[in-house]
This record gives sequence, C-alpha cells and structure tokens, in this order.
Amino acid sequence: MSAPPRRATEISATVPERGVWAFCKTILFYRHFLFDVGILHRILRHVQEAKRAADCLKLVDELWKELRTVSRLLHPPLLHEAGLSLALGWYLEGLAERSGLNVTLELDLHLLRLSPDVETAIFRIVQEALTNIHRHAQNKSATVRITEGA
Repeated sequence: MSAPPRRATEISATVPERGVWAFCKTILFYRHFLFDVGILHRILRHVQEAKRAADCLKLVDELWKELRTVSRLLHPPLLHEAGLSLALGWYLEGLAERSGLNVTLELDLHLLRLSPDVETAIFRIVQEALTNIHRHAQNKSATVRITEGA
C-alpha cells in the first residue's frame, strides 16, 4: 500500500489507526461526489439556459402569430380580393375561435360587390361593433345584418 496523503497522516493523530483509512476513503468519496455534483450543477445550469432559450423562442413564435393575426385584421386580404361577404365570414369565424362569440351574418344578396372604400368602411364598423360586444356585453351571441337602406 502507498503512504496515505499528508493530510490524512495529520488527522491520524486524532483518529484511531484503523479508522484513518476509512476516514480518508470517505473524504475521497465525498470529494468525487462533490466533483460530480459540480458537473451536475453545470449541466443543470446549461439545461436551464436551454429551457430559457426555448421559452424565448416559443414566445417569439407566439408574438409572430399574434402580429400576423393583427395584420390580417387590419388589412384583410379577402376584403379586396373576394369582397365584403367572404371577408366578414372569415372574420366572424376567427372571432368565434378567439373569443367564443357566436355571430350570425345576414347580408342582402344584391350587395354582392360595393366600392372598395364602402366595403372597407362596413368591415371596420362591424369589427368595432363586435369588439365592443365582446368586451362589454354579457351575451355570447350577436347578429350582423347588412341591408341596403334608403
């Protein structure tokens, strides 16, 4: 057997001879254990940093989806491409998914296509009215009726 480490020989004065090696083994075990805990701590720190990075990426993804939704609500492509009827149908479906508000749409059939400015104005009025209903009314249903008036 090799000589015990210097520190162990200093301790041997206070510990019975047979217990010195057990004590040294215990110290070495815990030294390795603490080393392993140090490695484990560093790994955990990297895992936590990776989790934070993943959370940030998830947040960026959610913000991107929200930005796209807001952009489509502000400038719905269907309004100019397909007209008021289809754009309102698309908007009402999305509103029902986002808010749980059930809206019935009633349009006069002869209002197939109006001028772009009029269609945009009507779309914005419907958006604002339904937003107010969603925010302030207790009711979870509404009816949008658009007819040609005098």
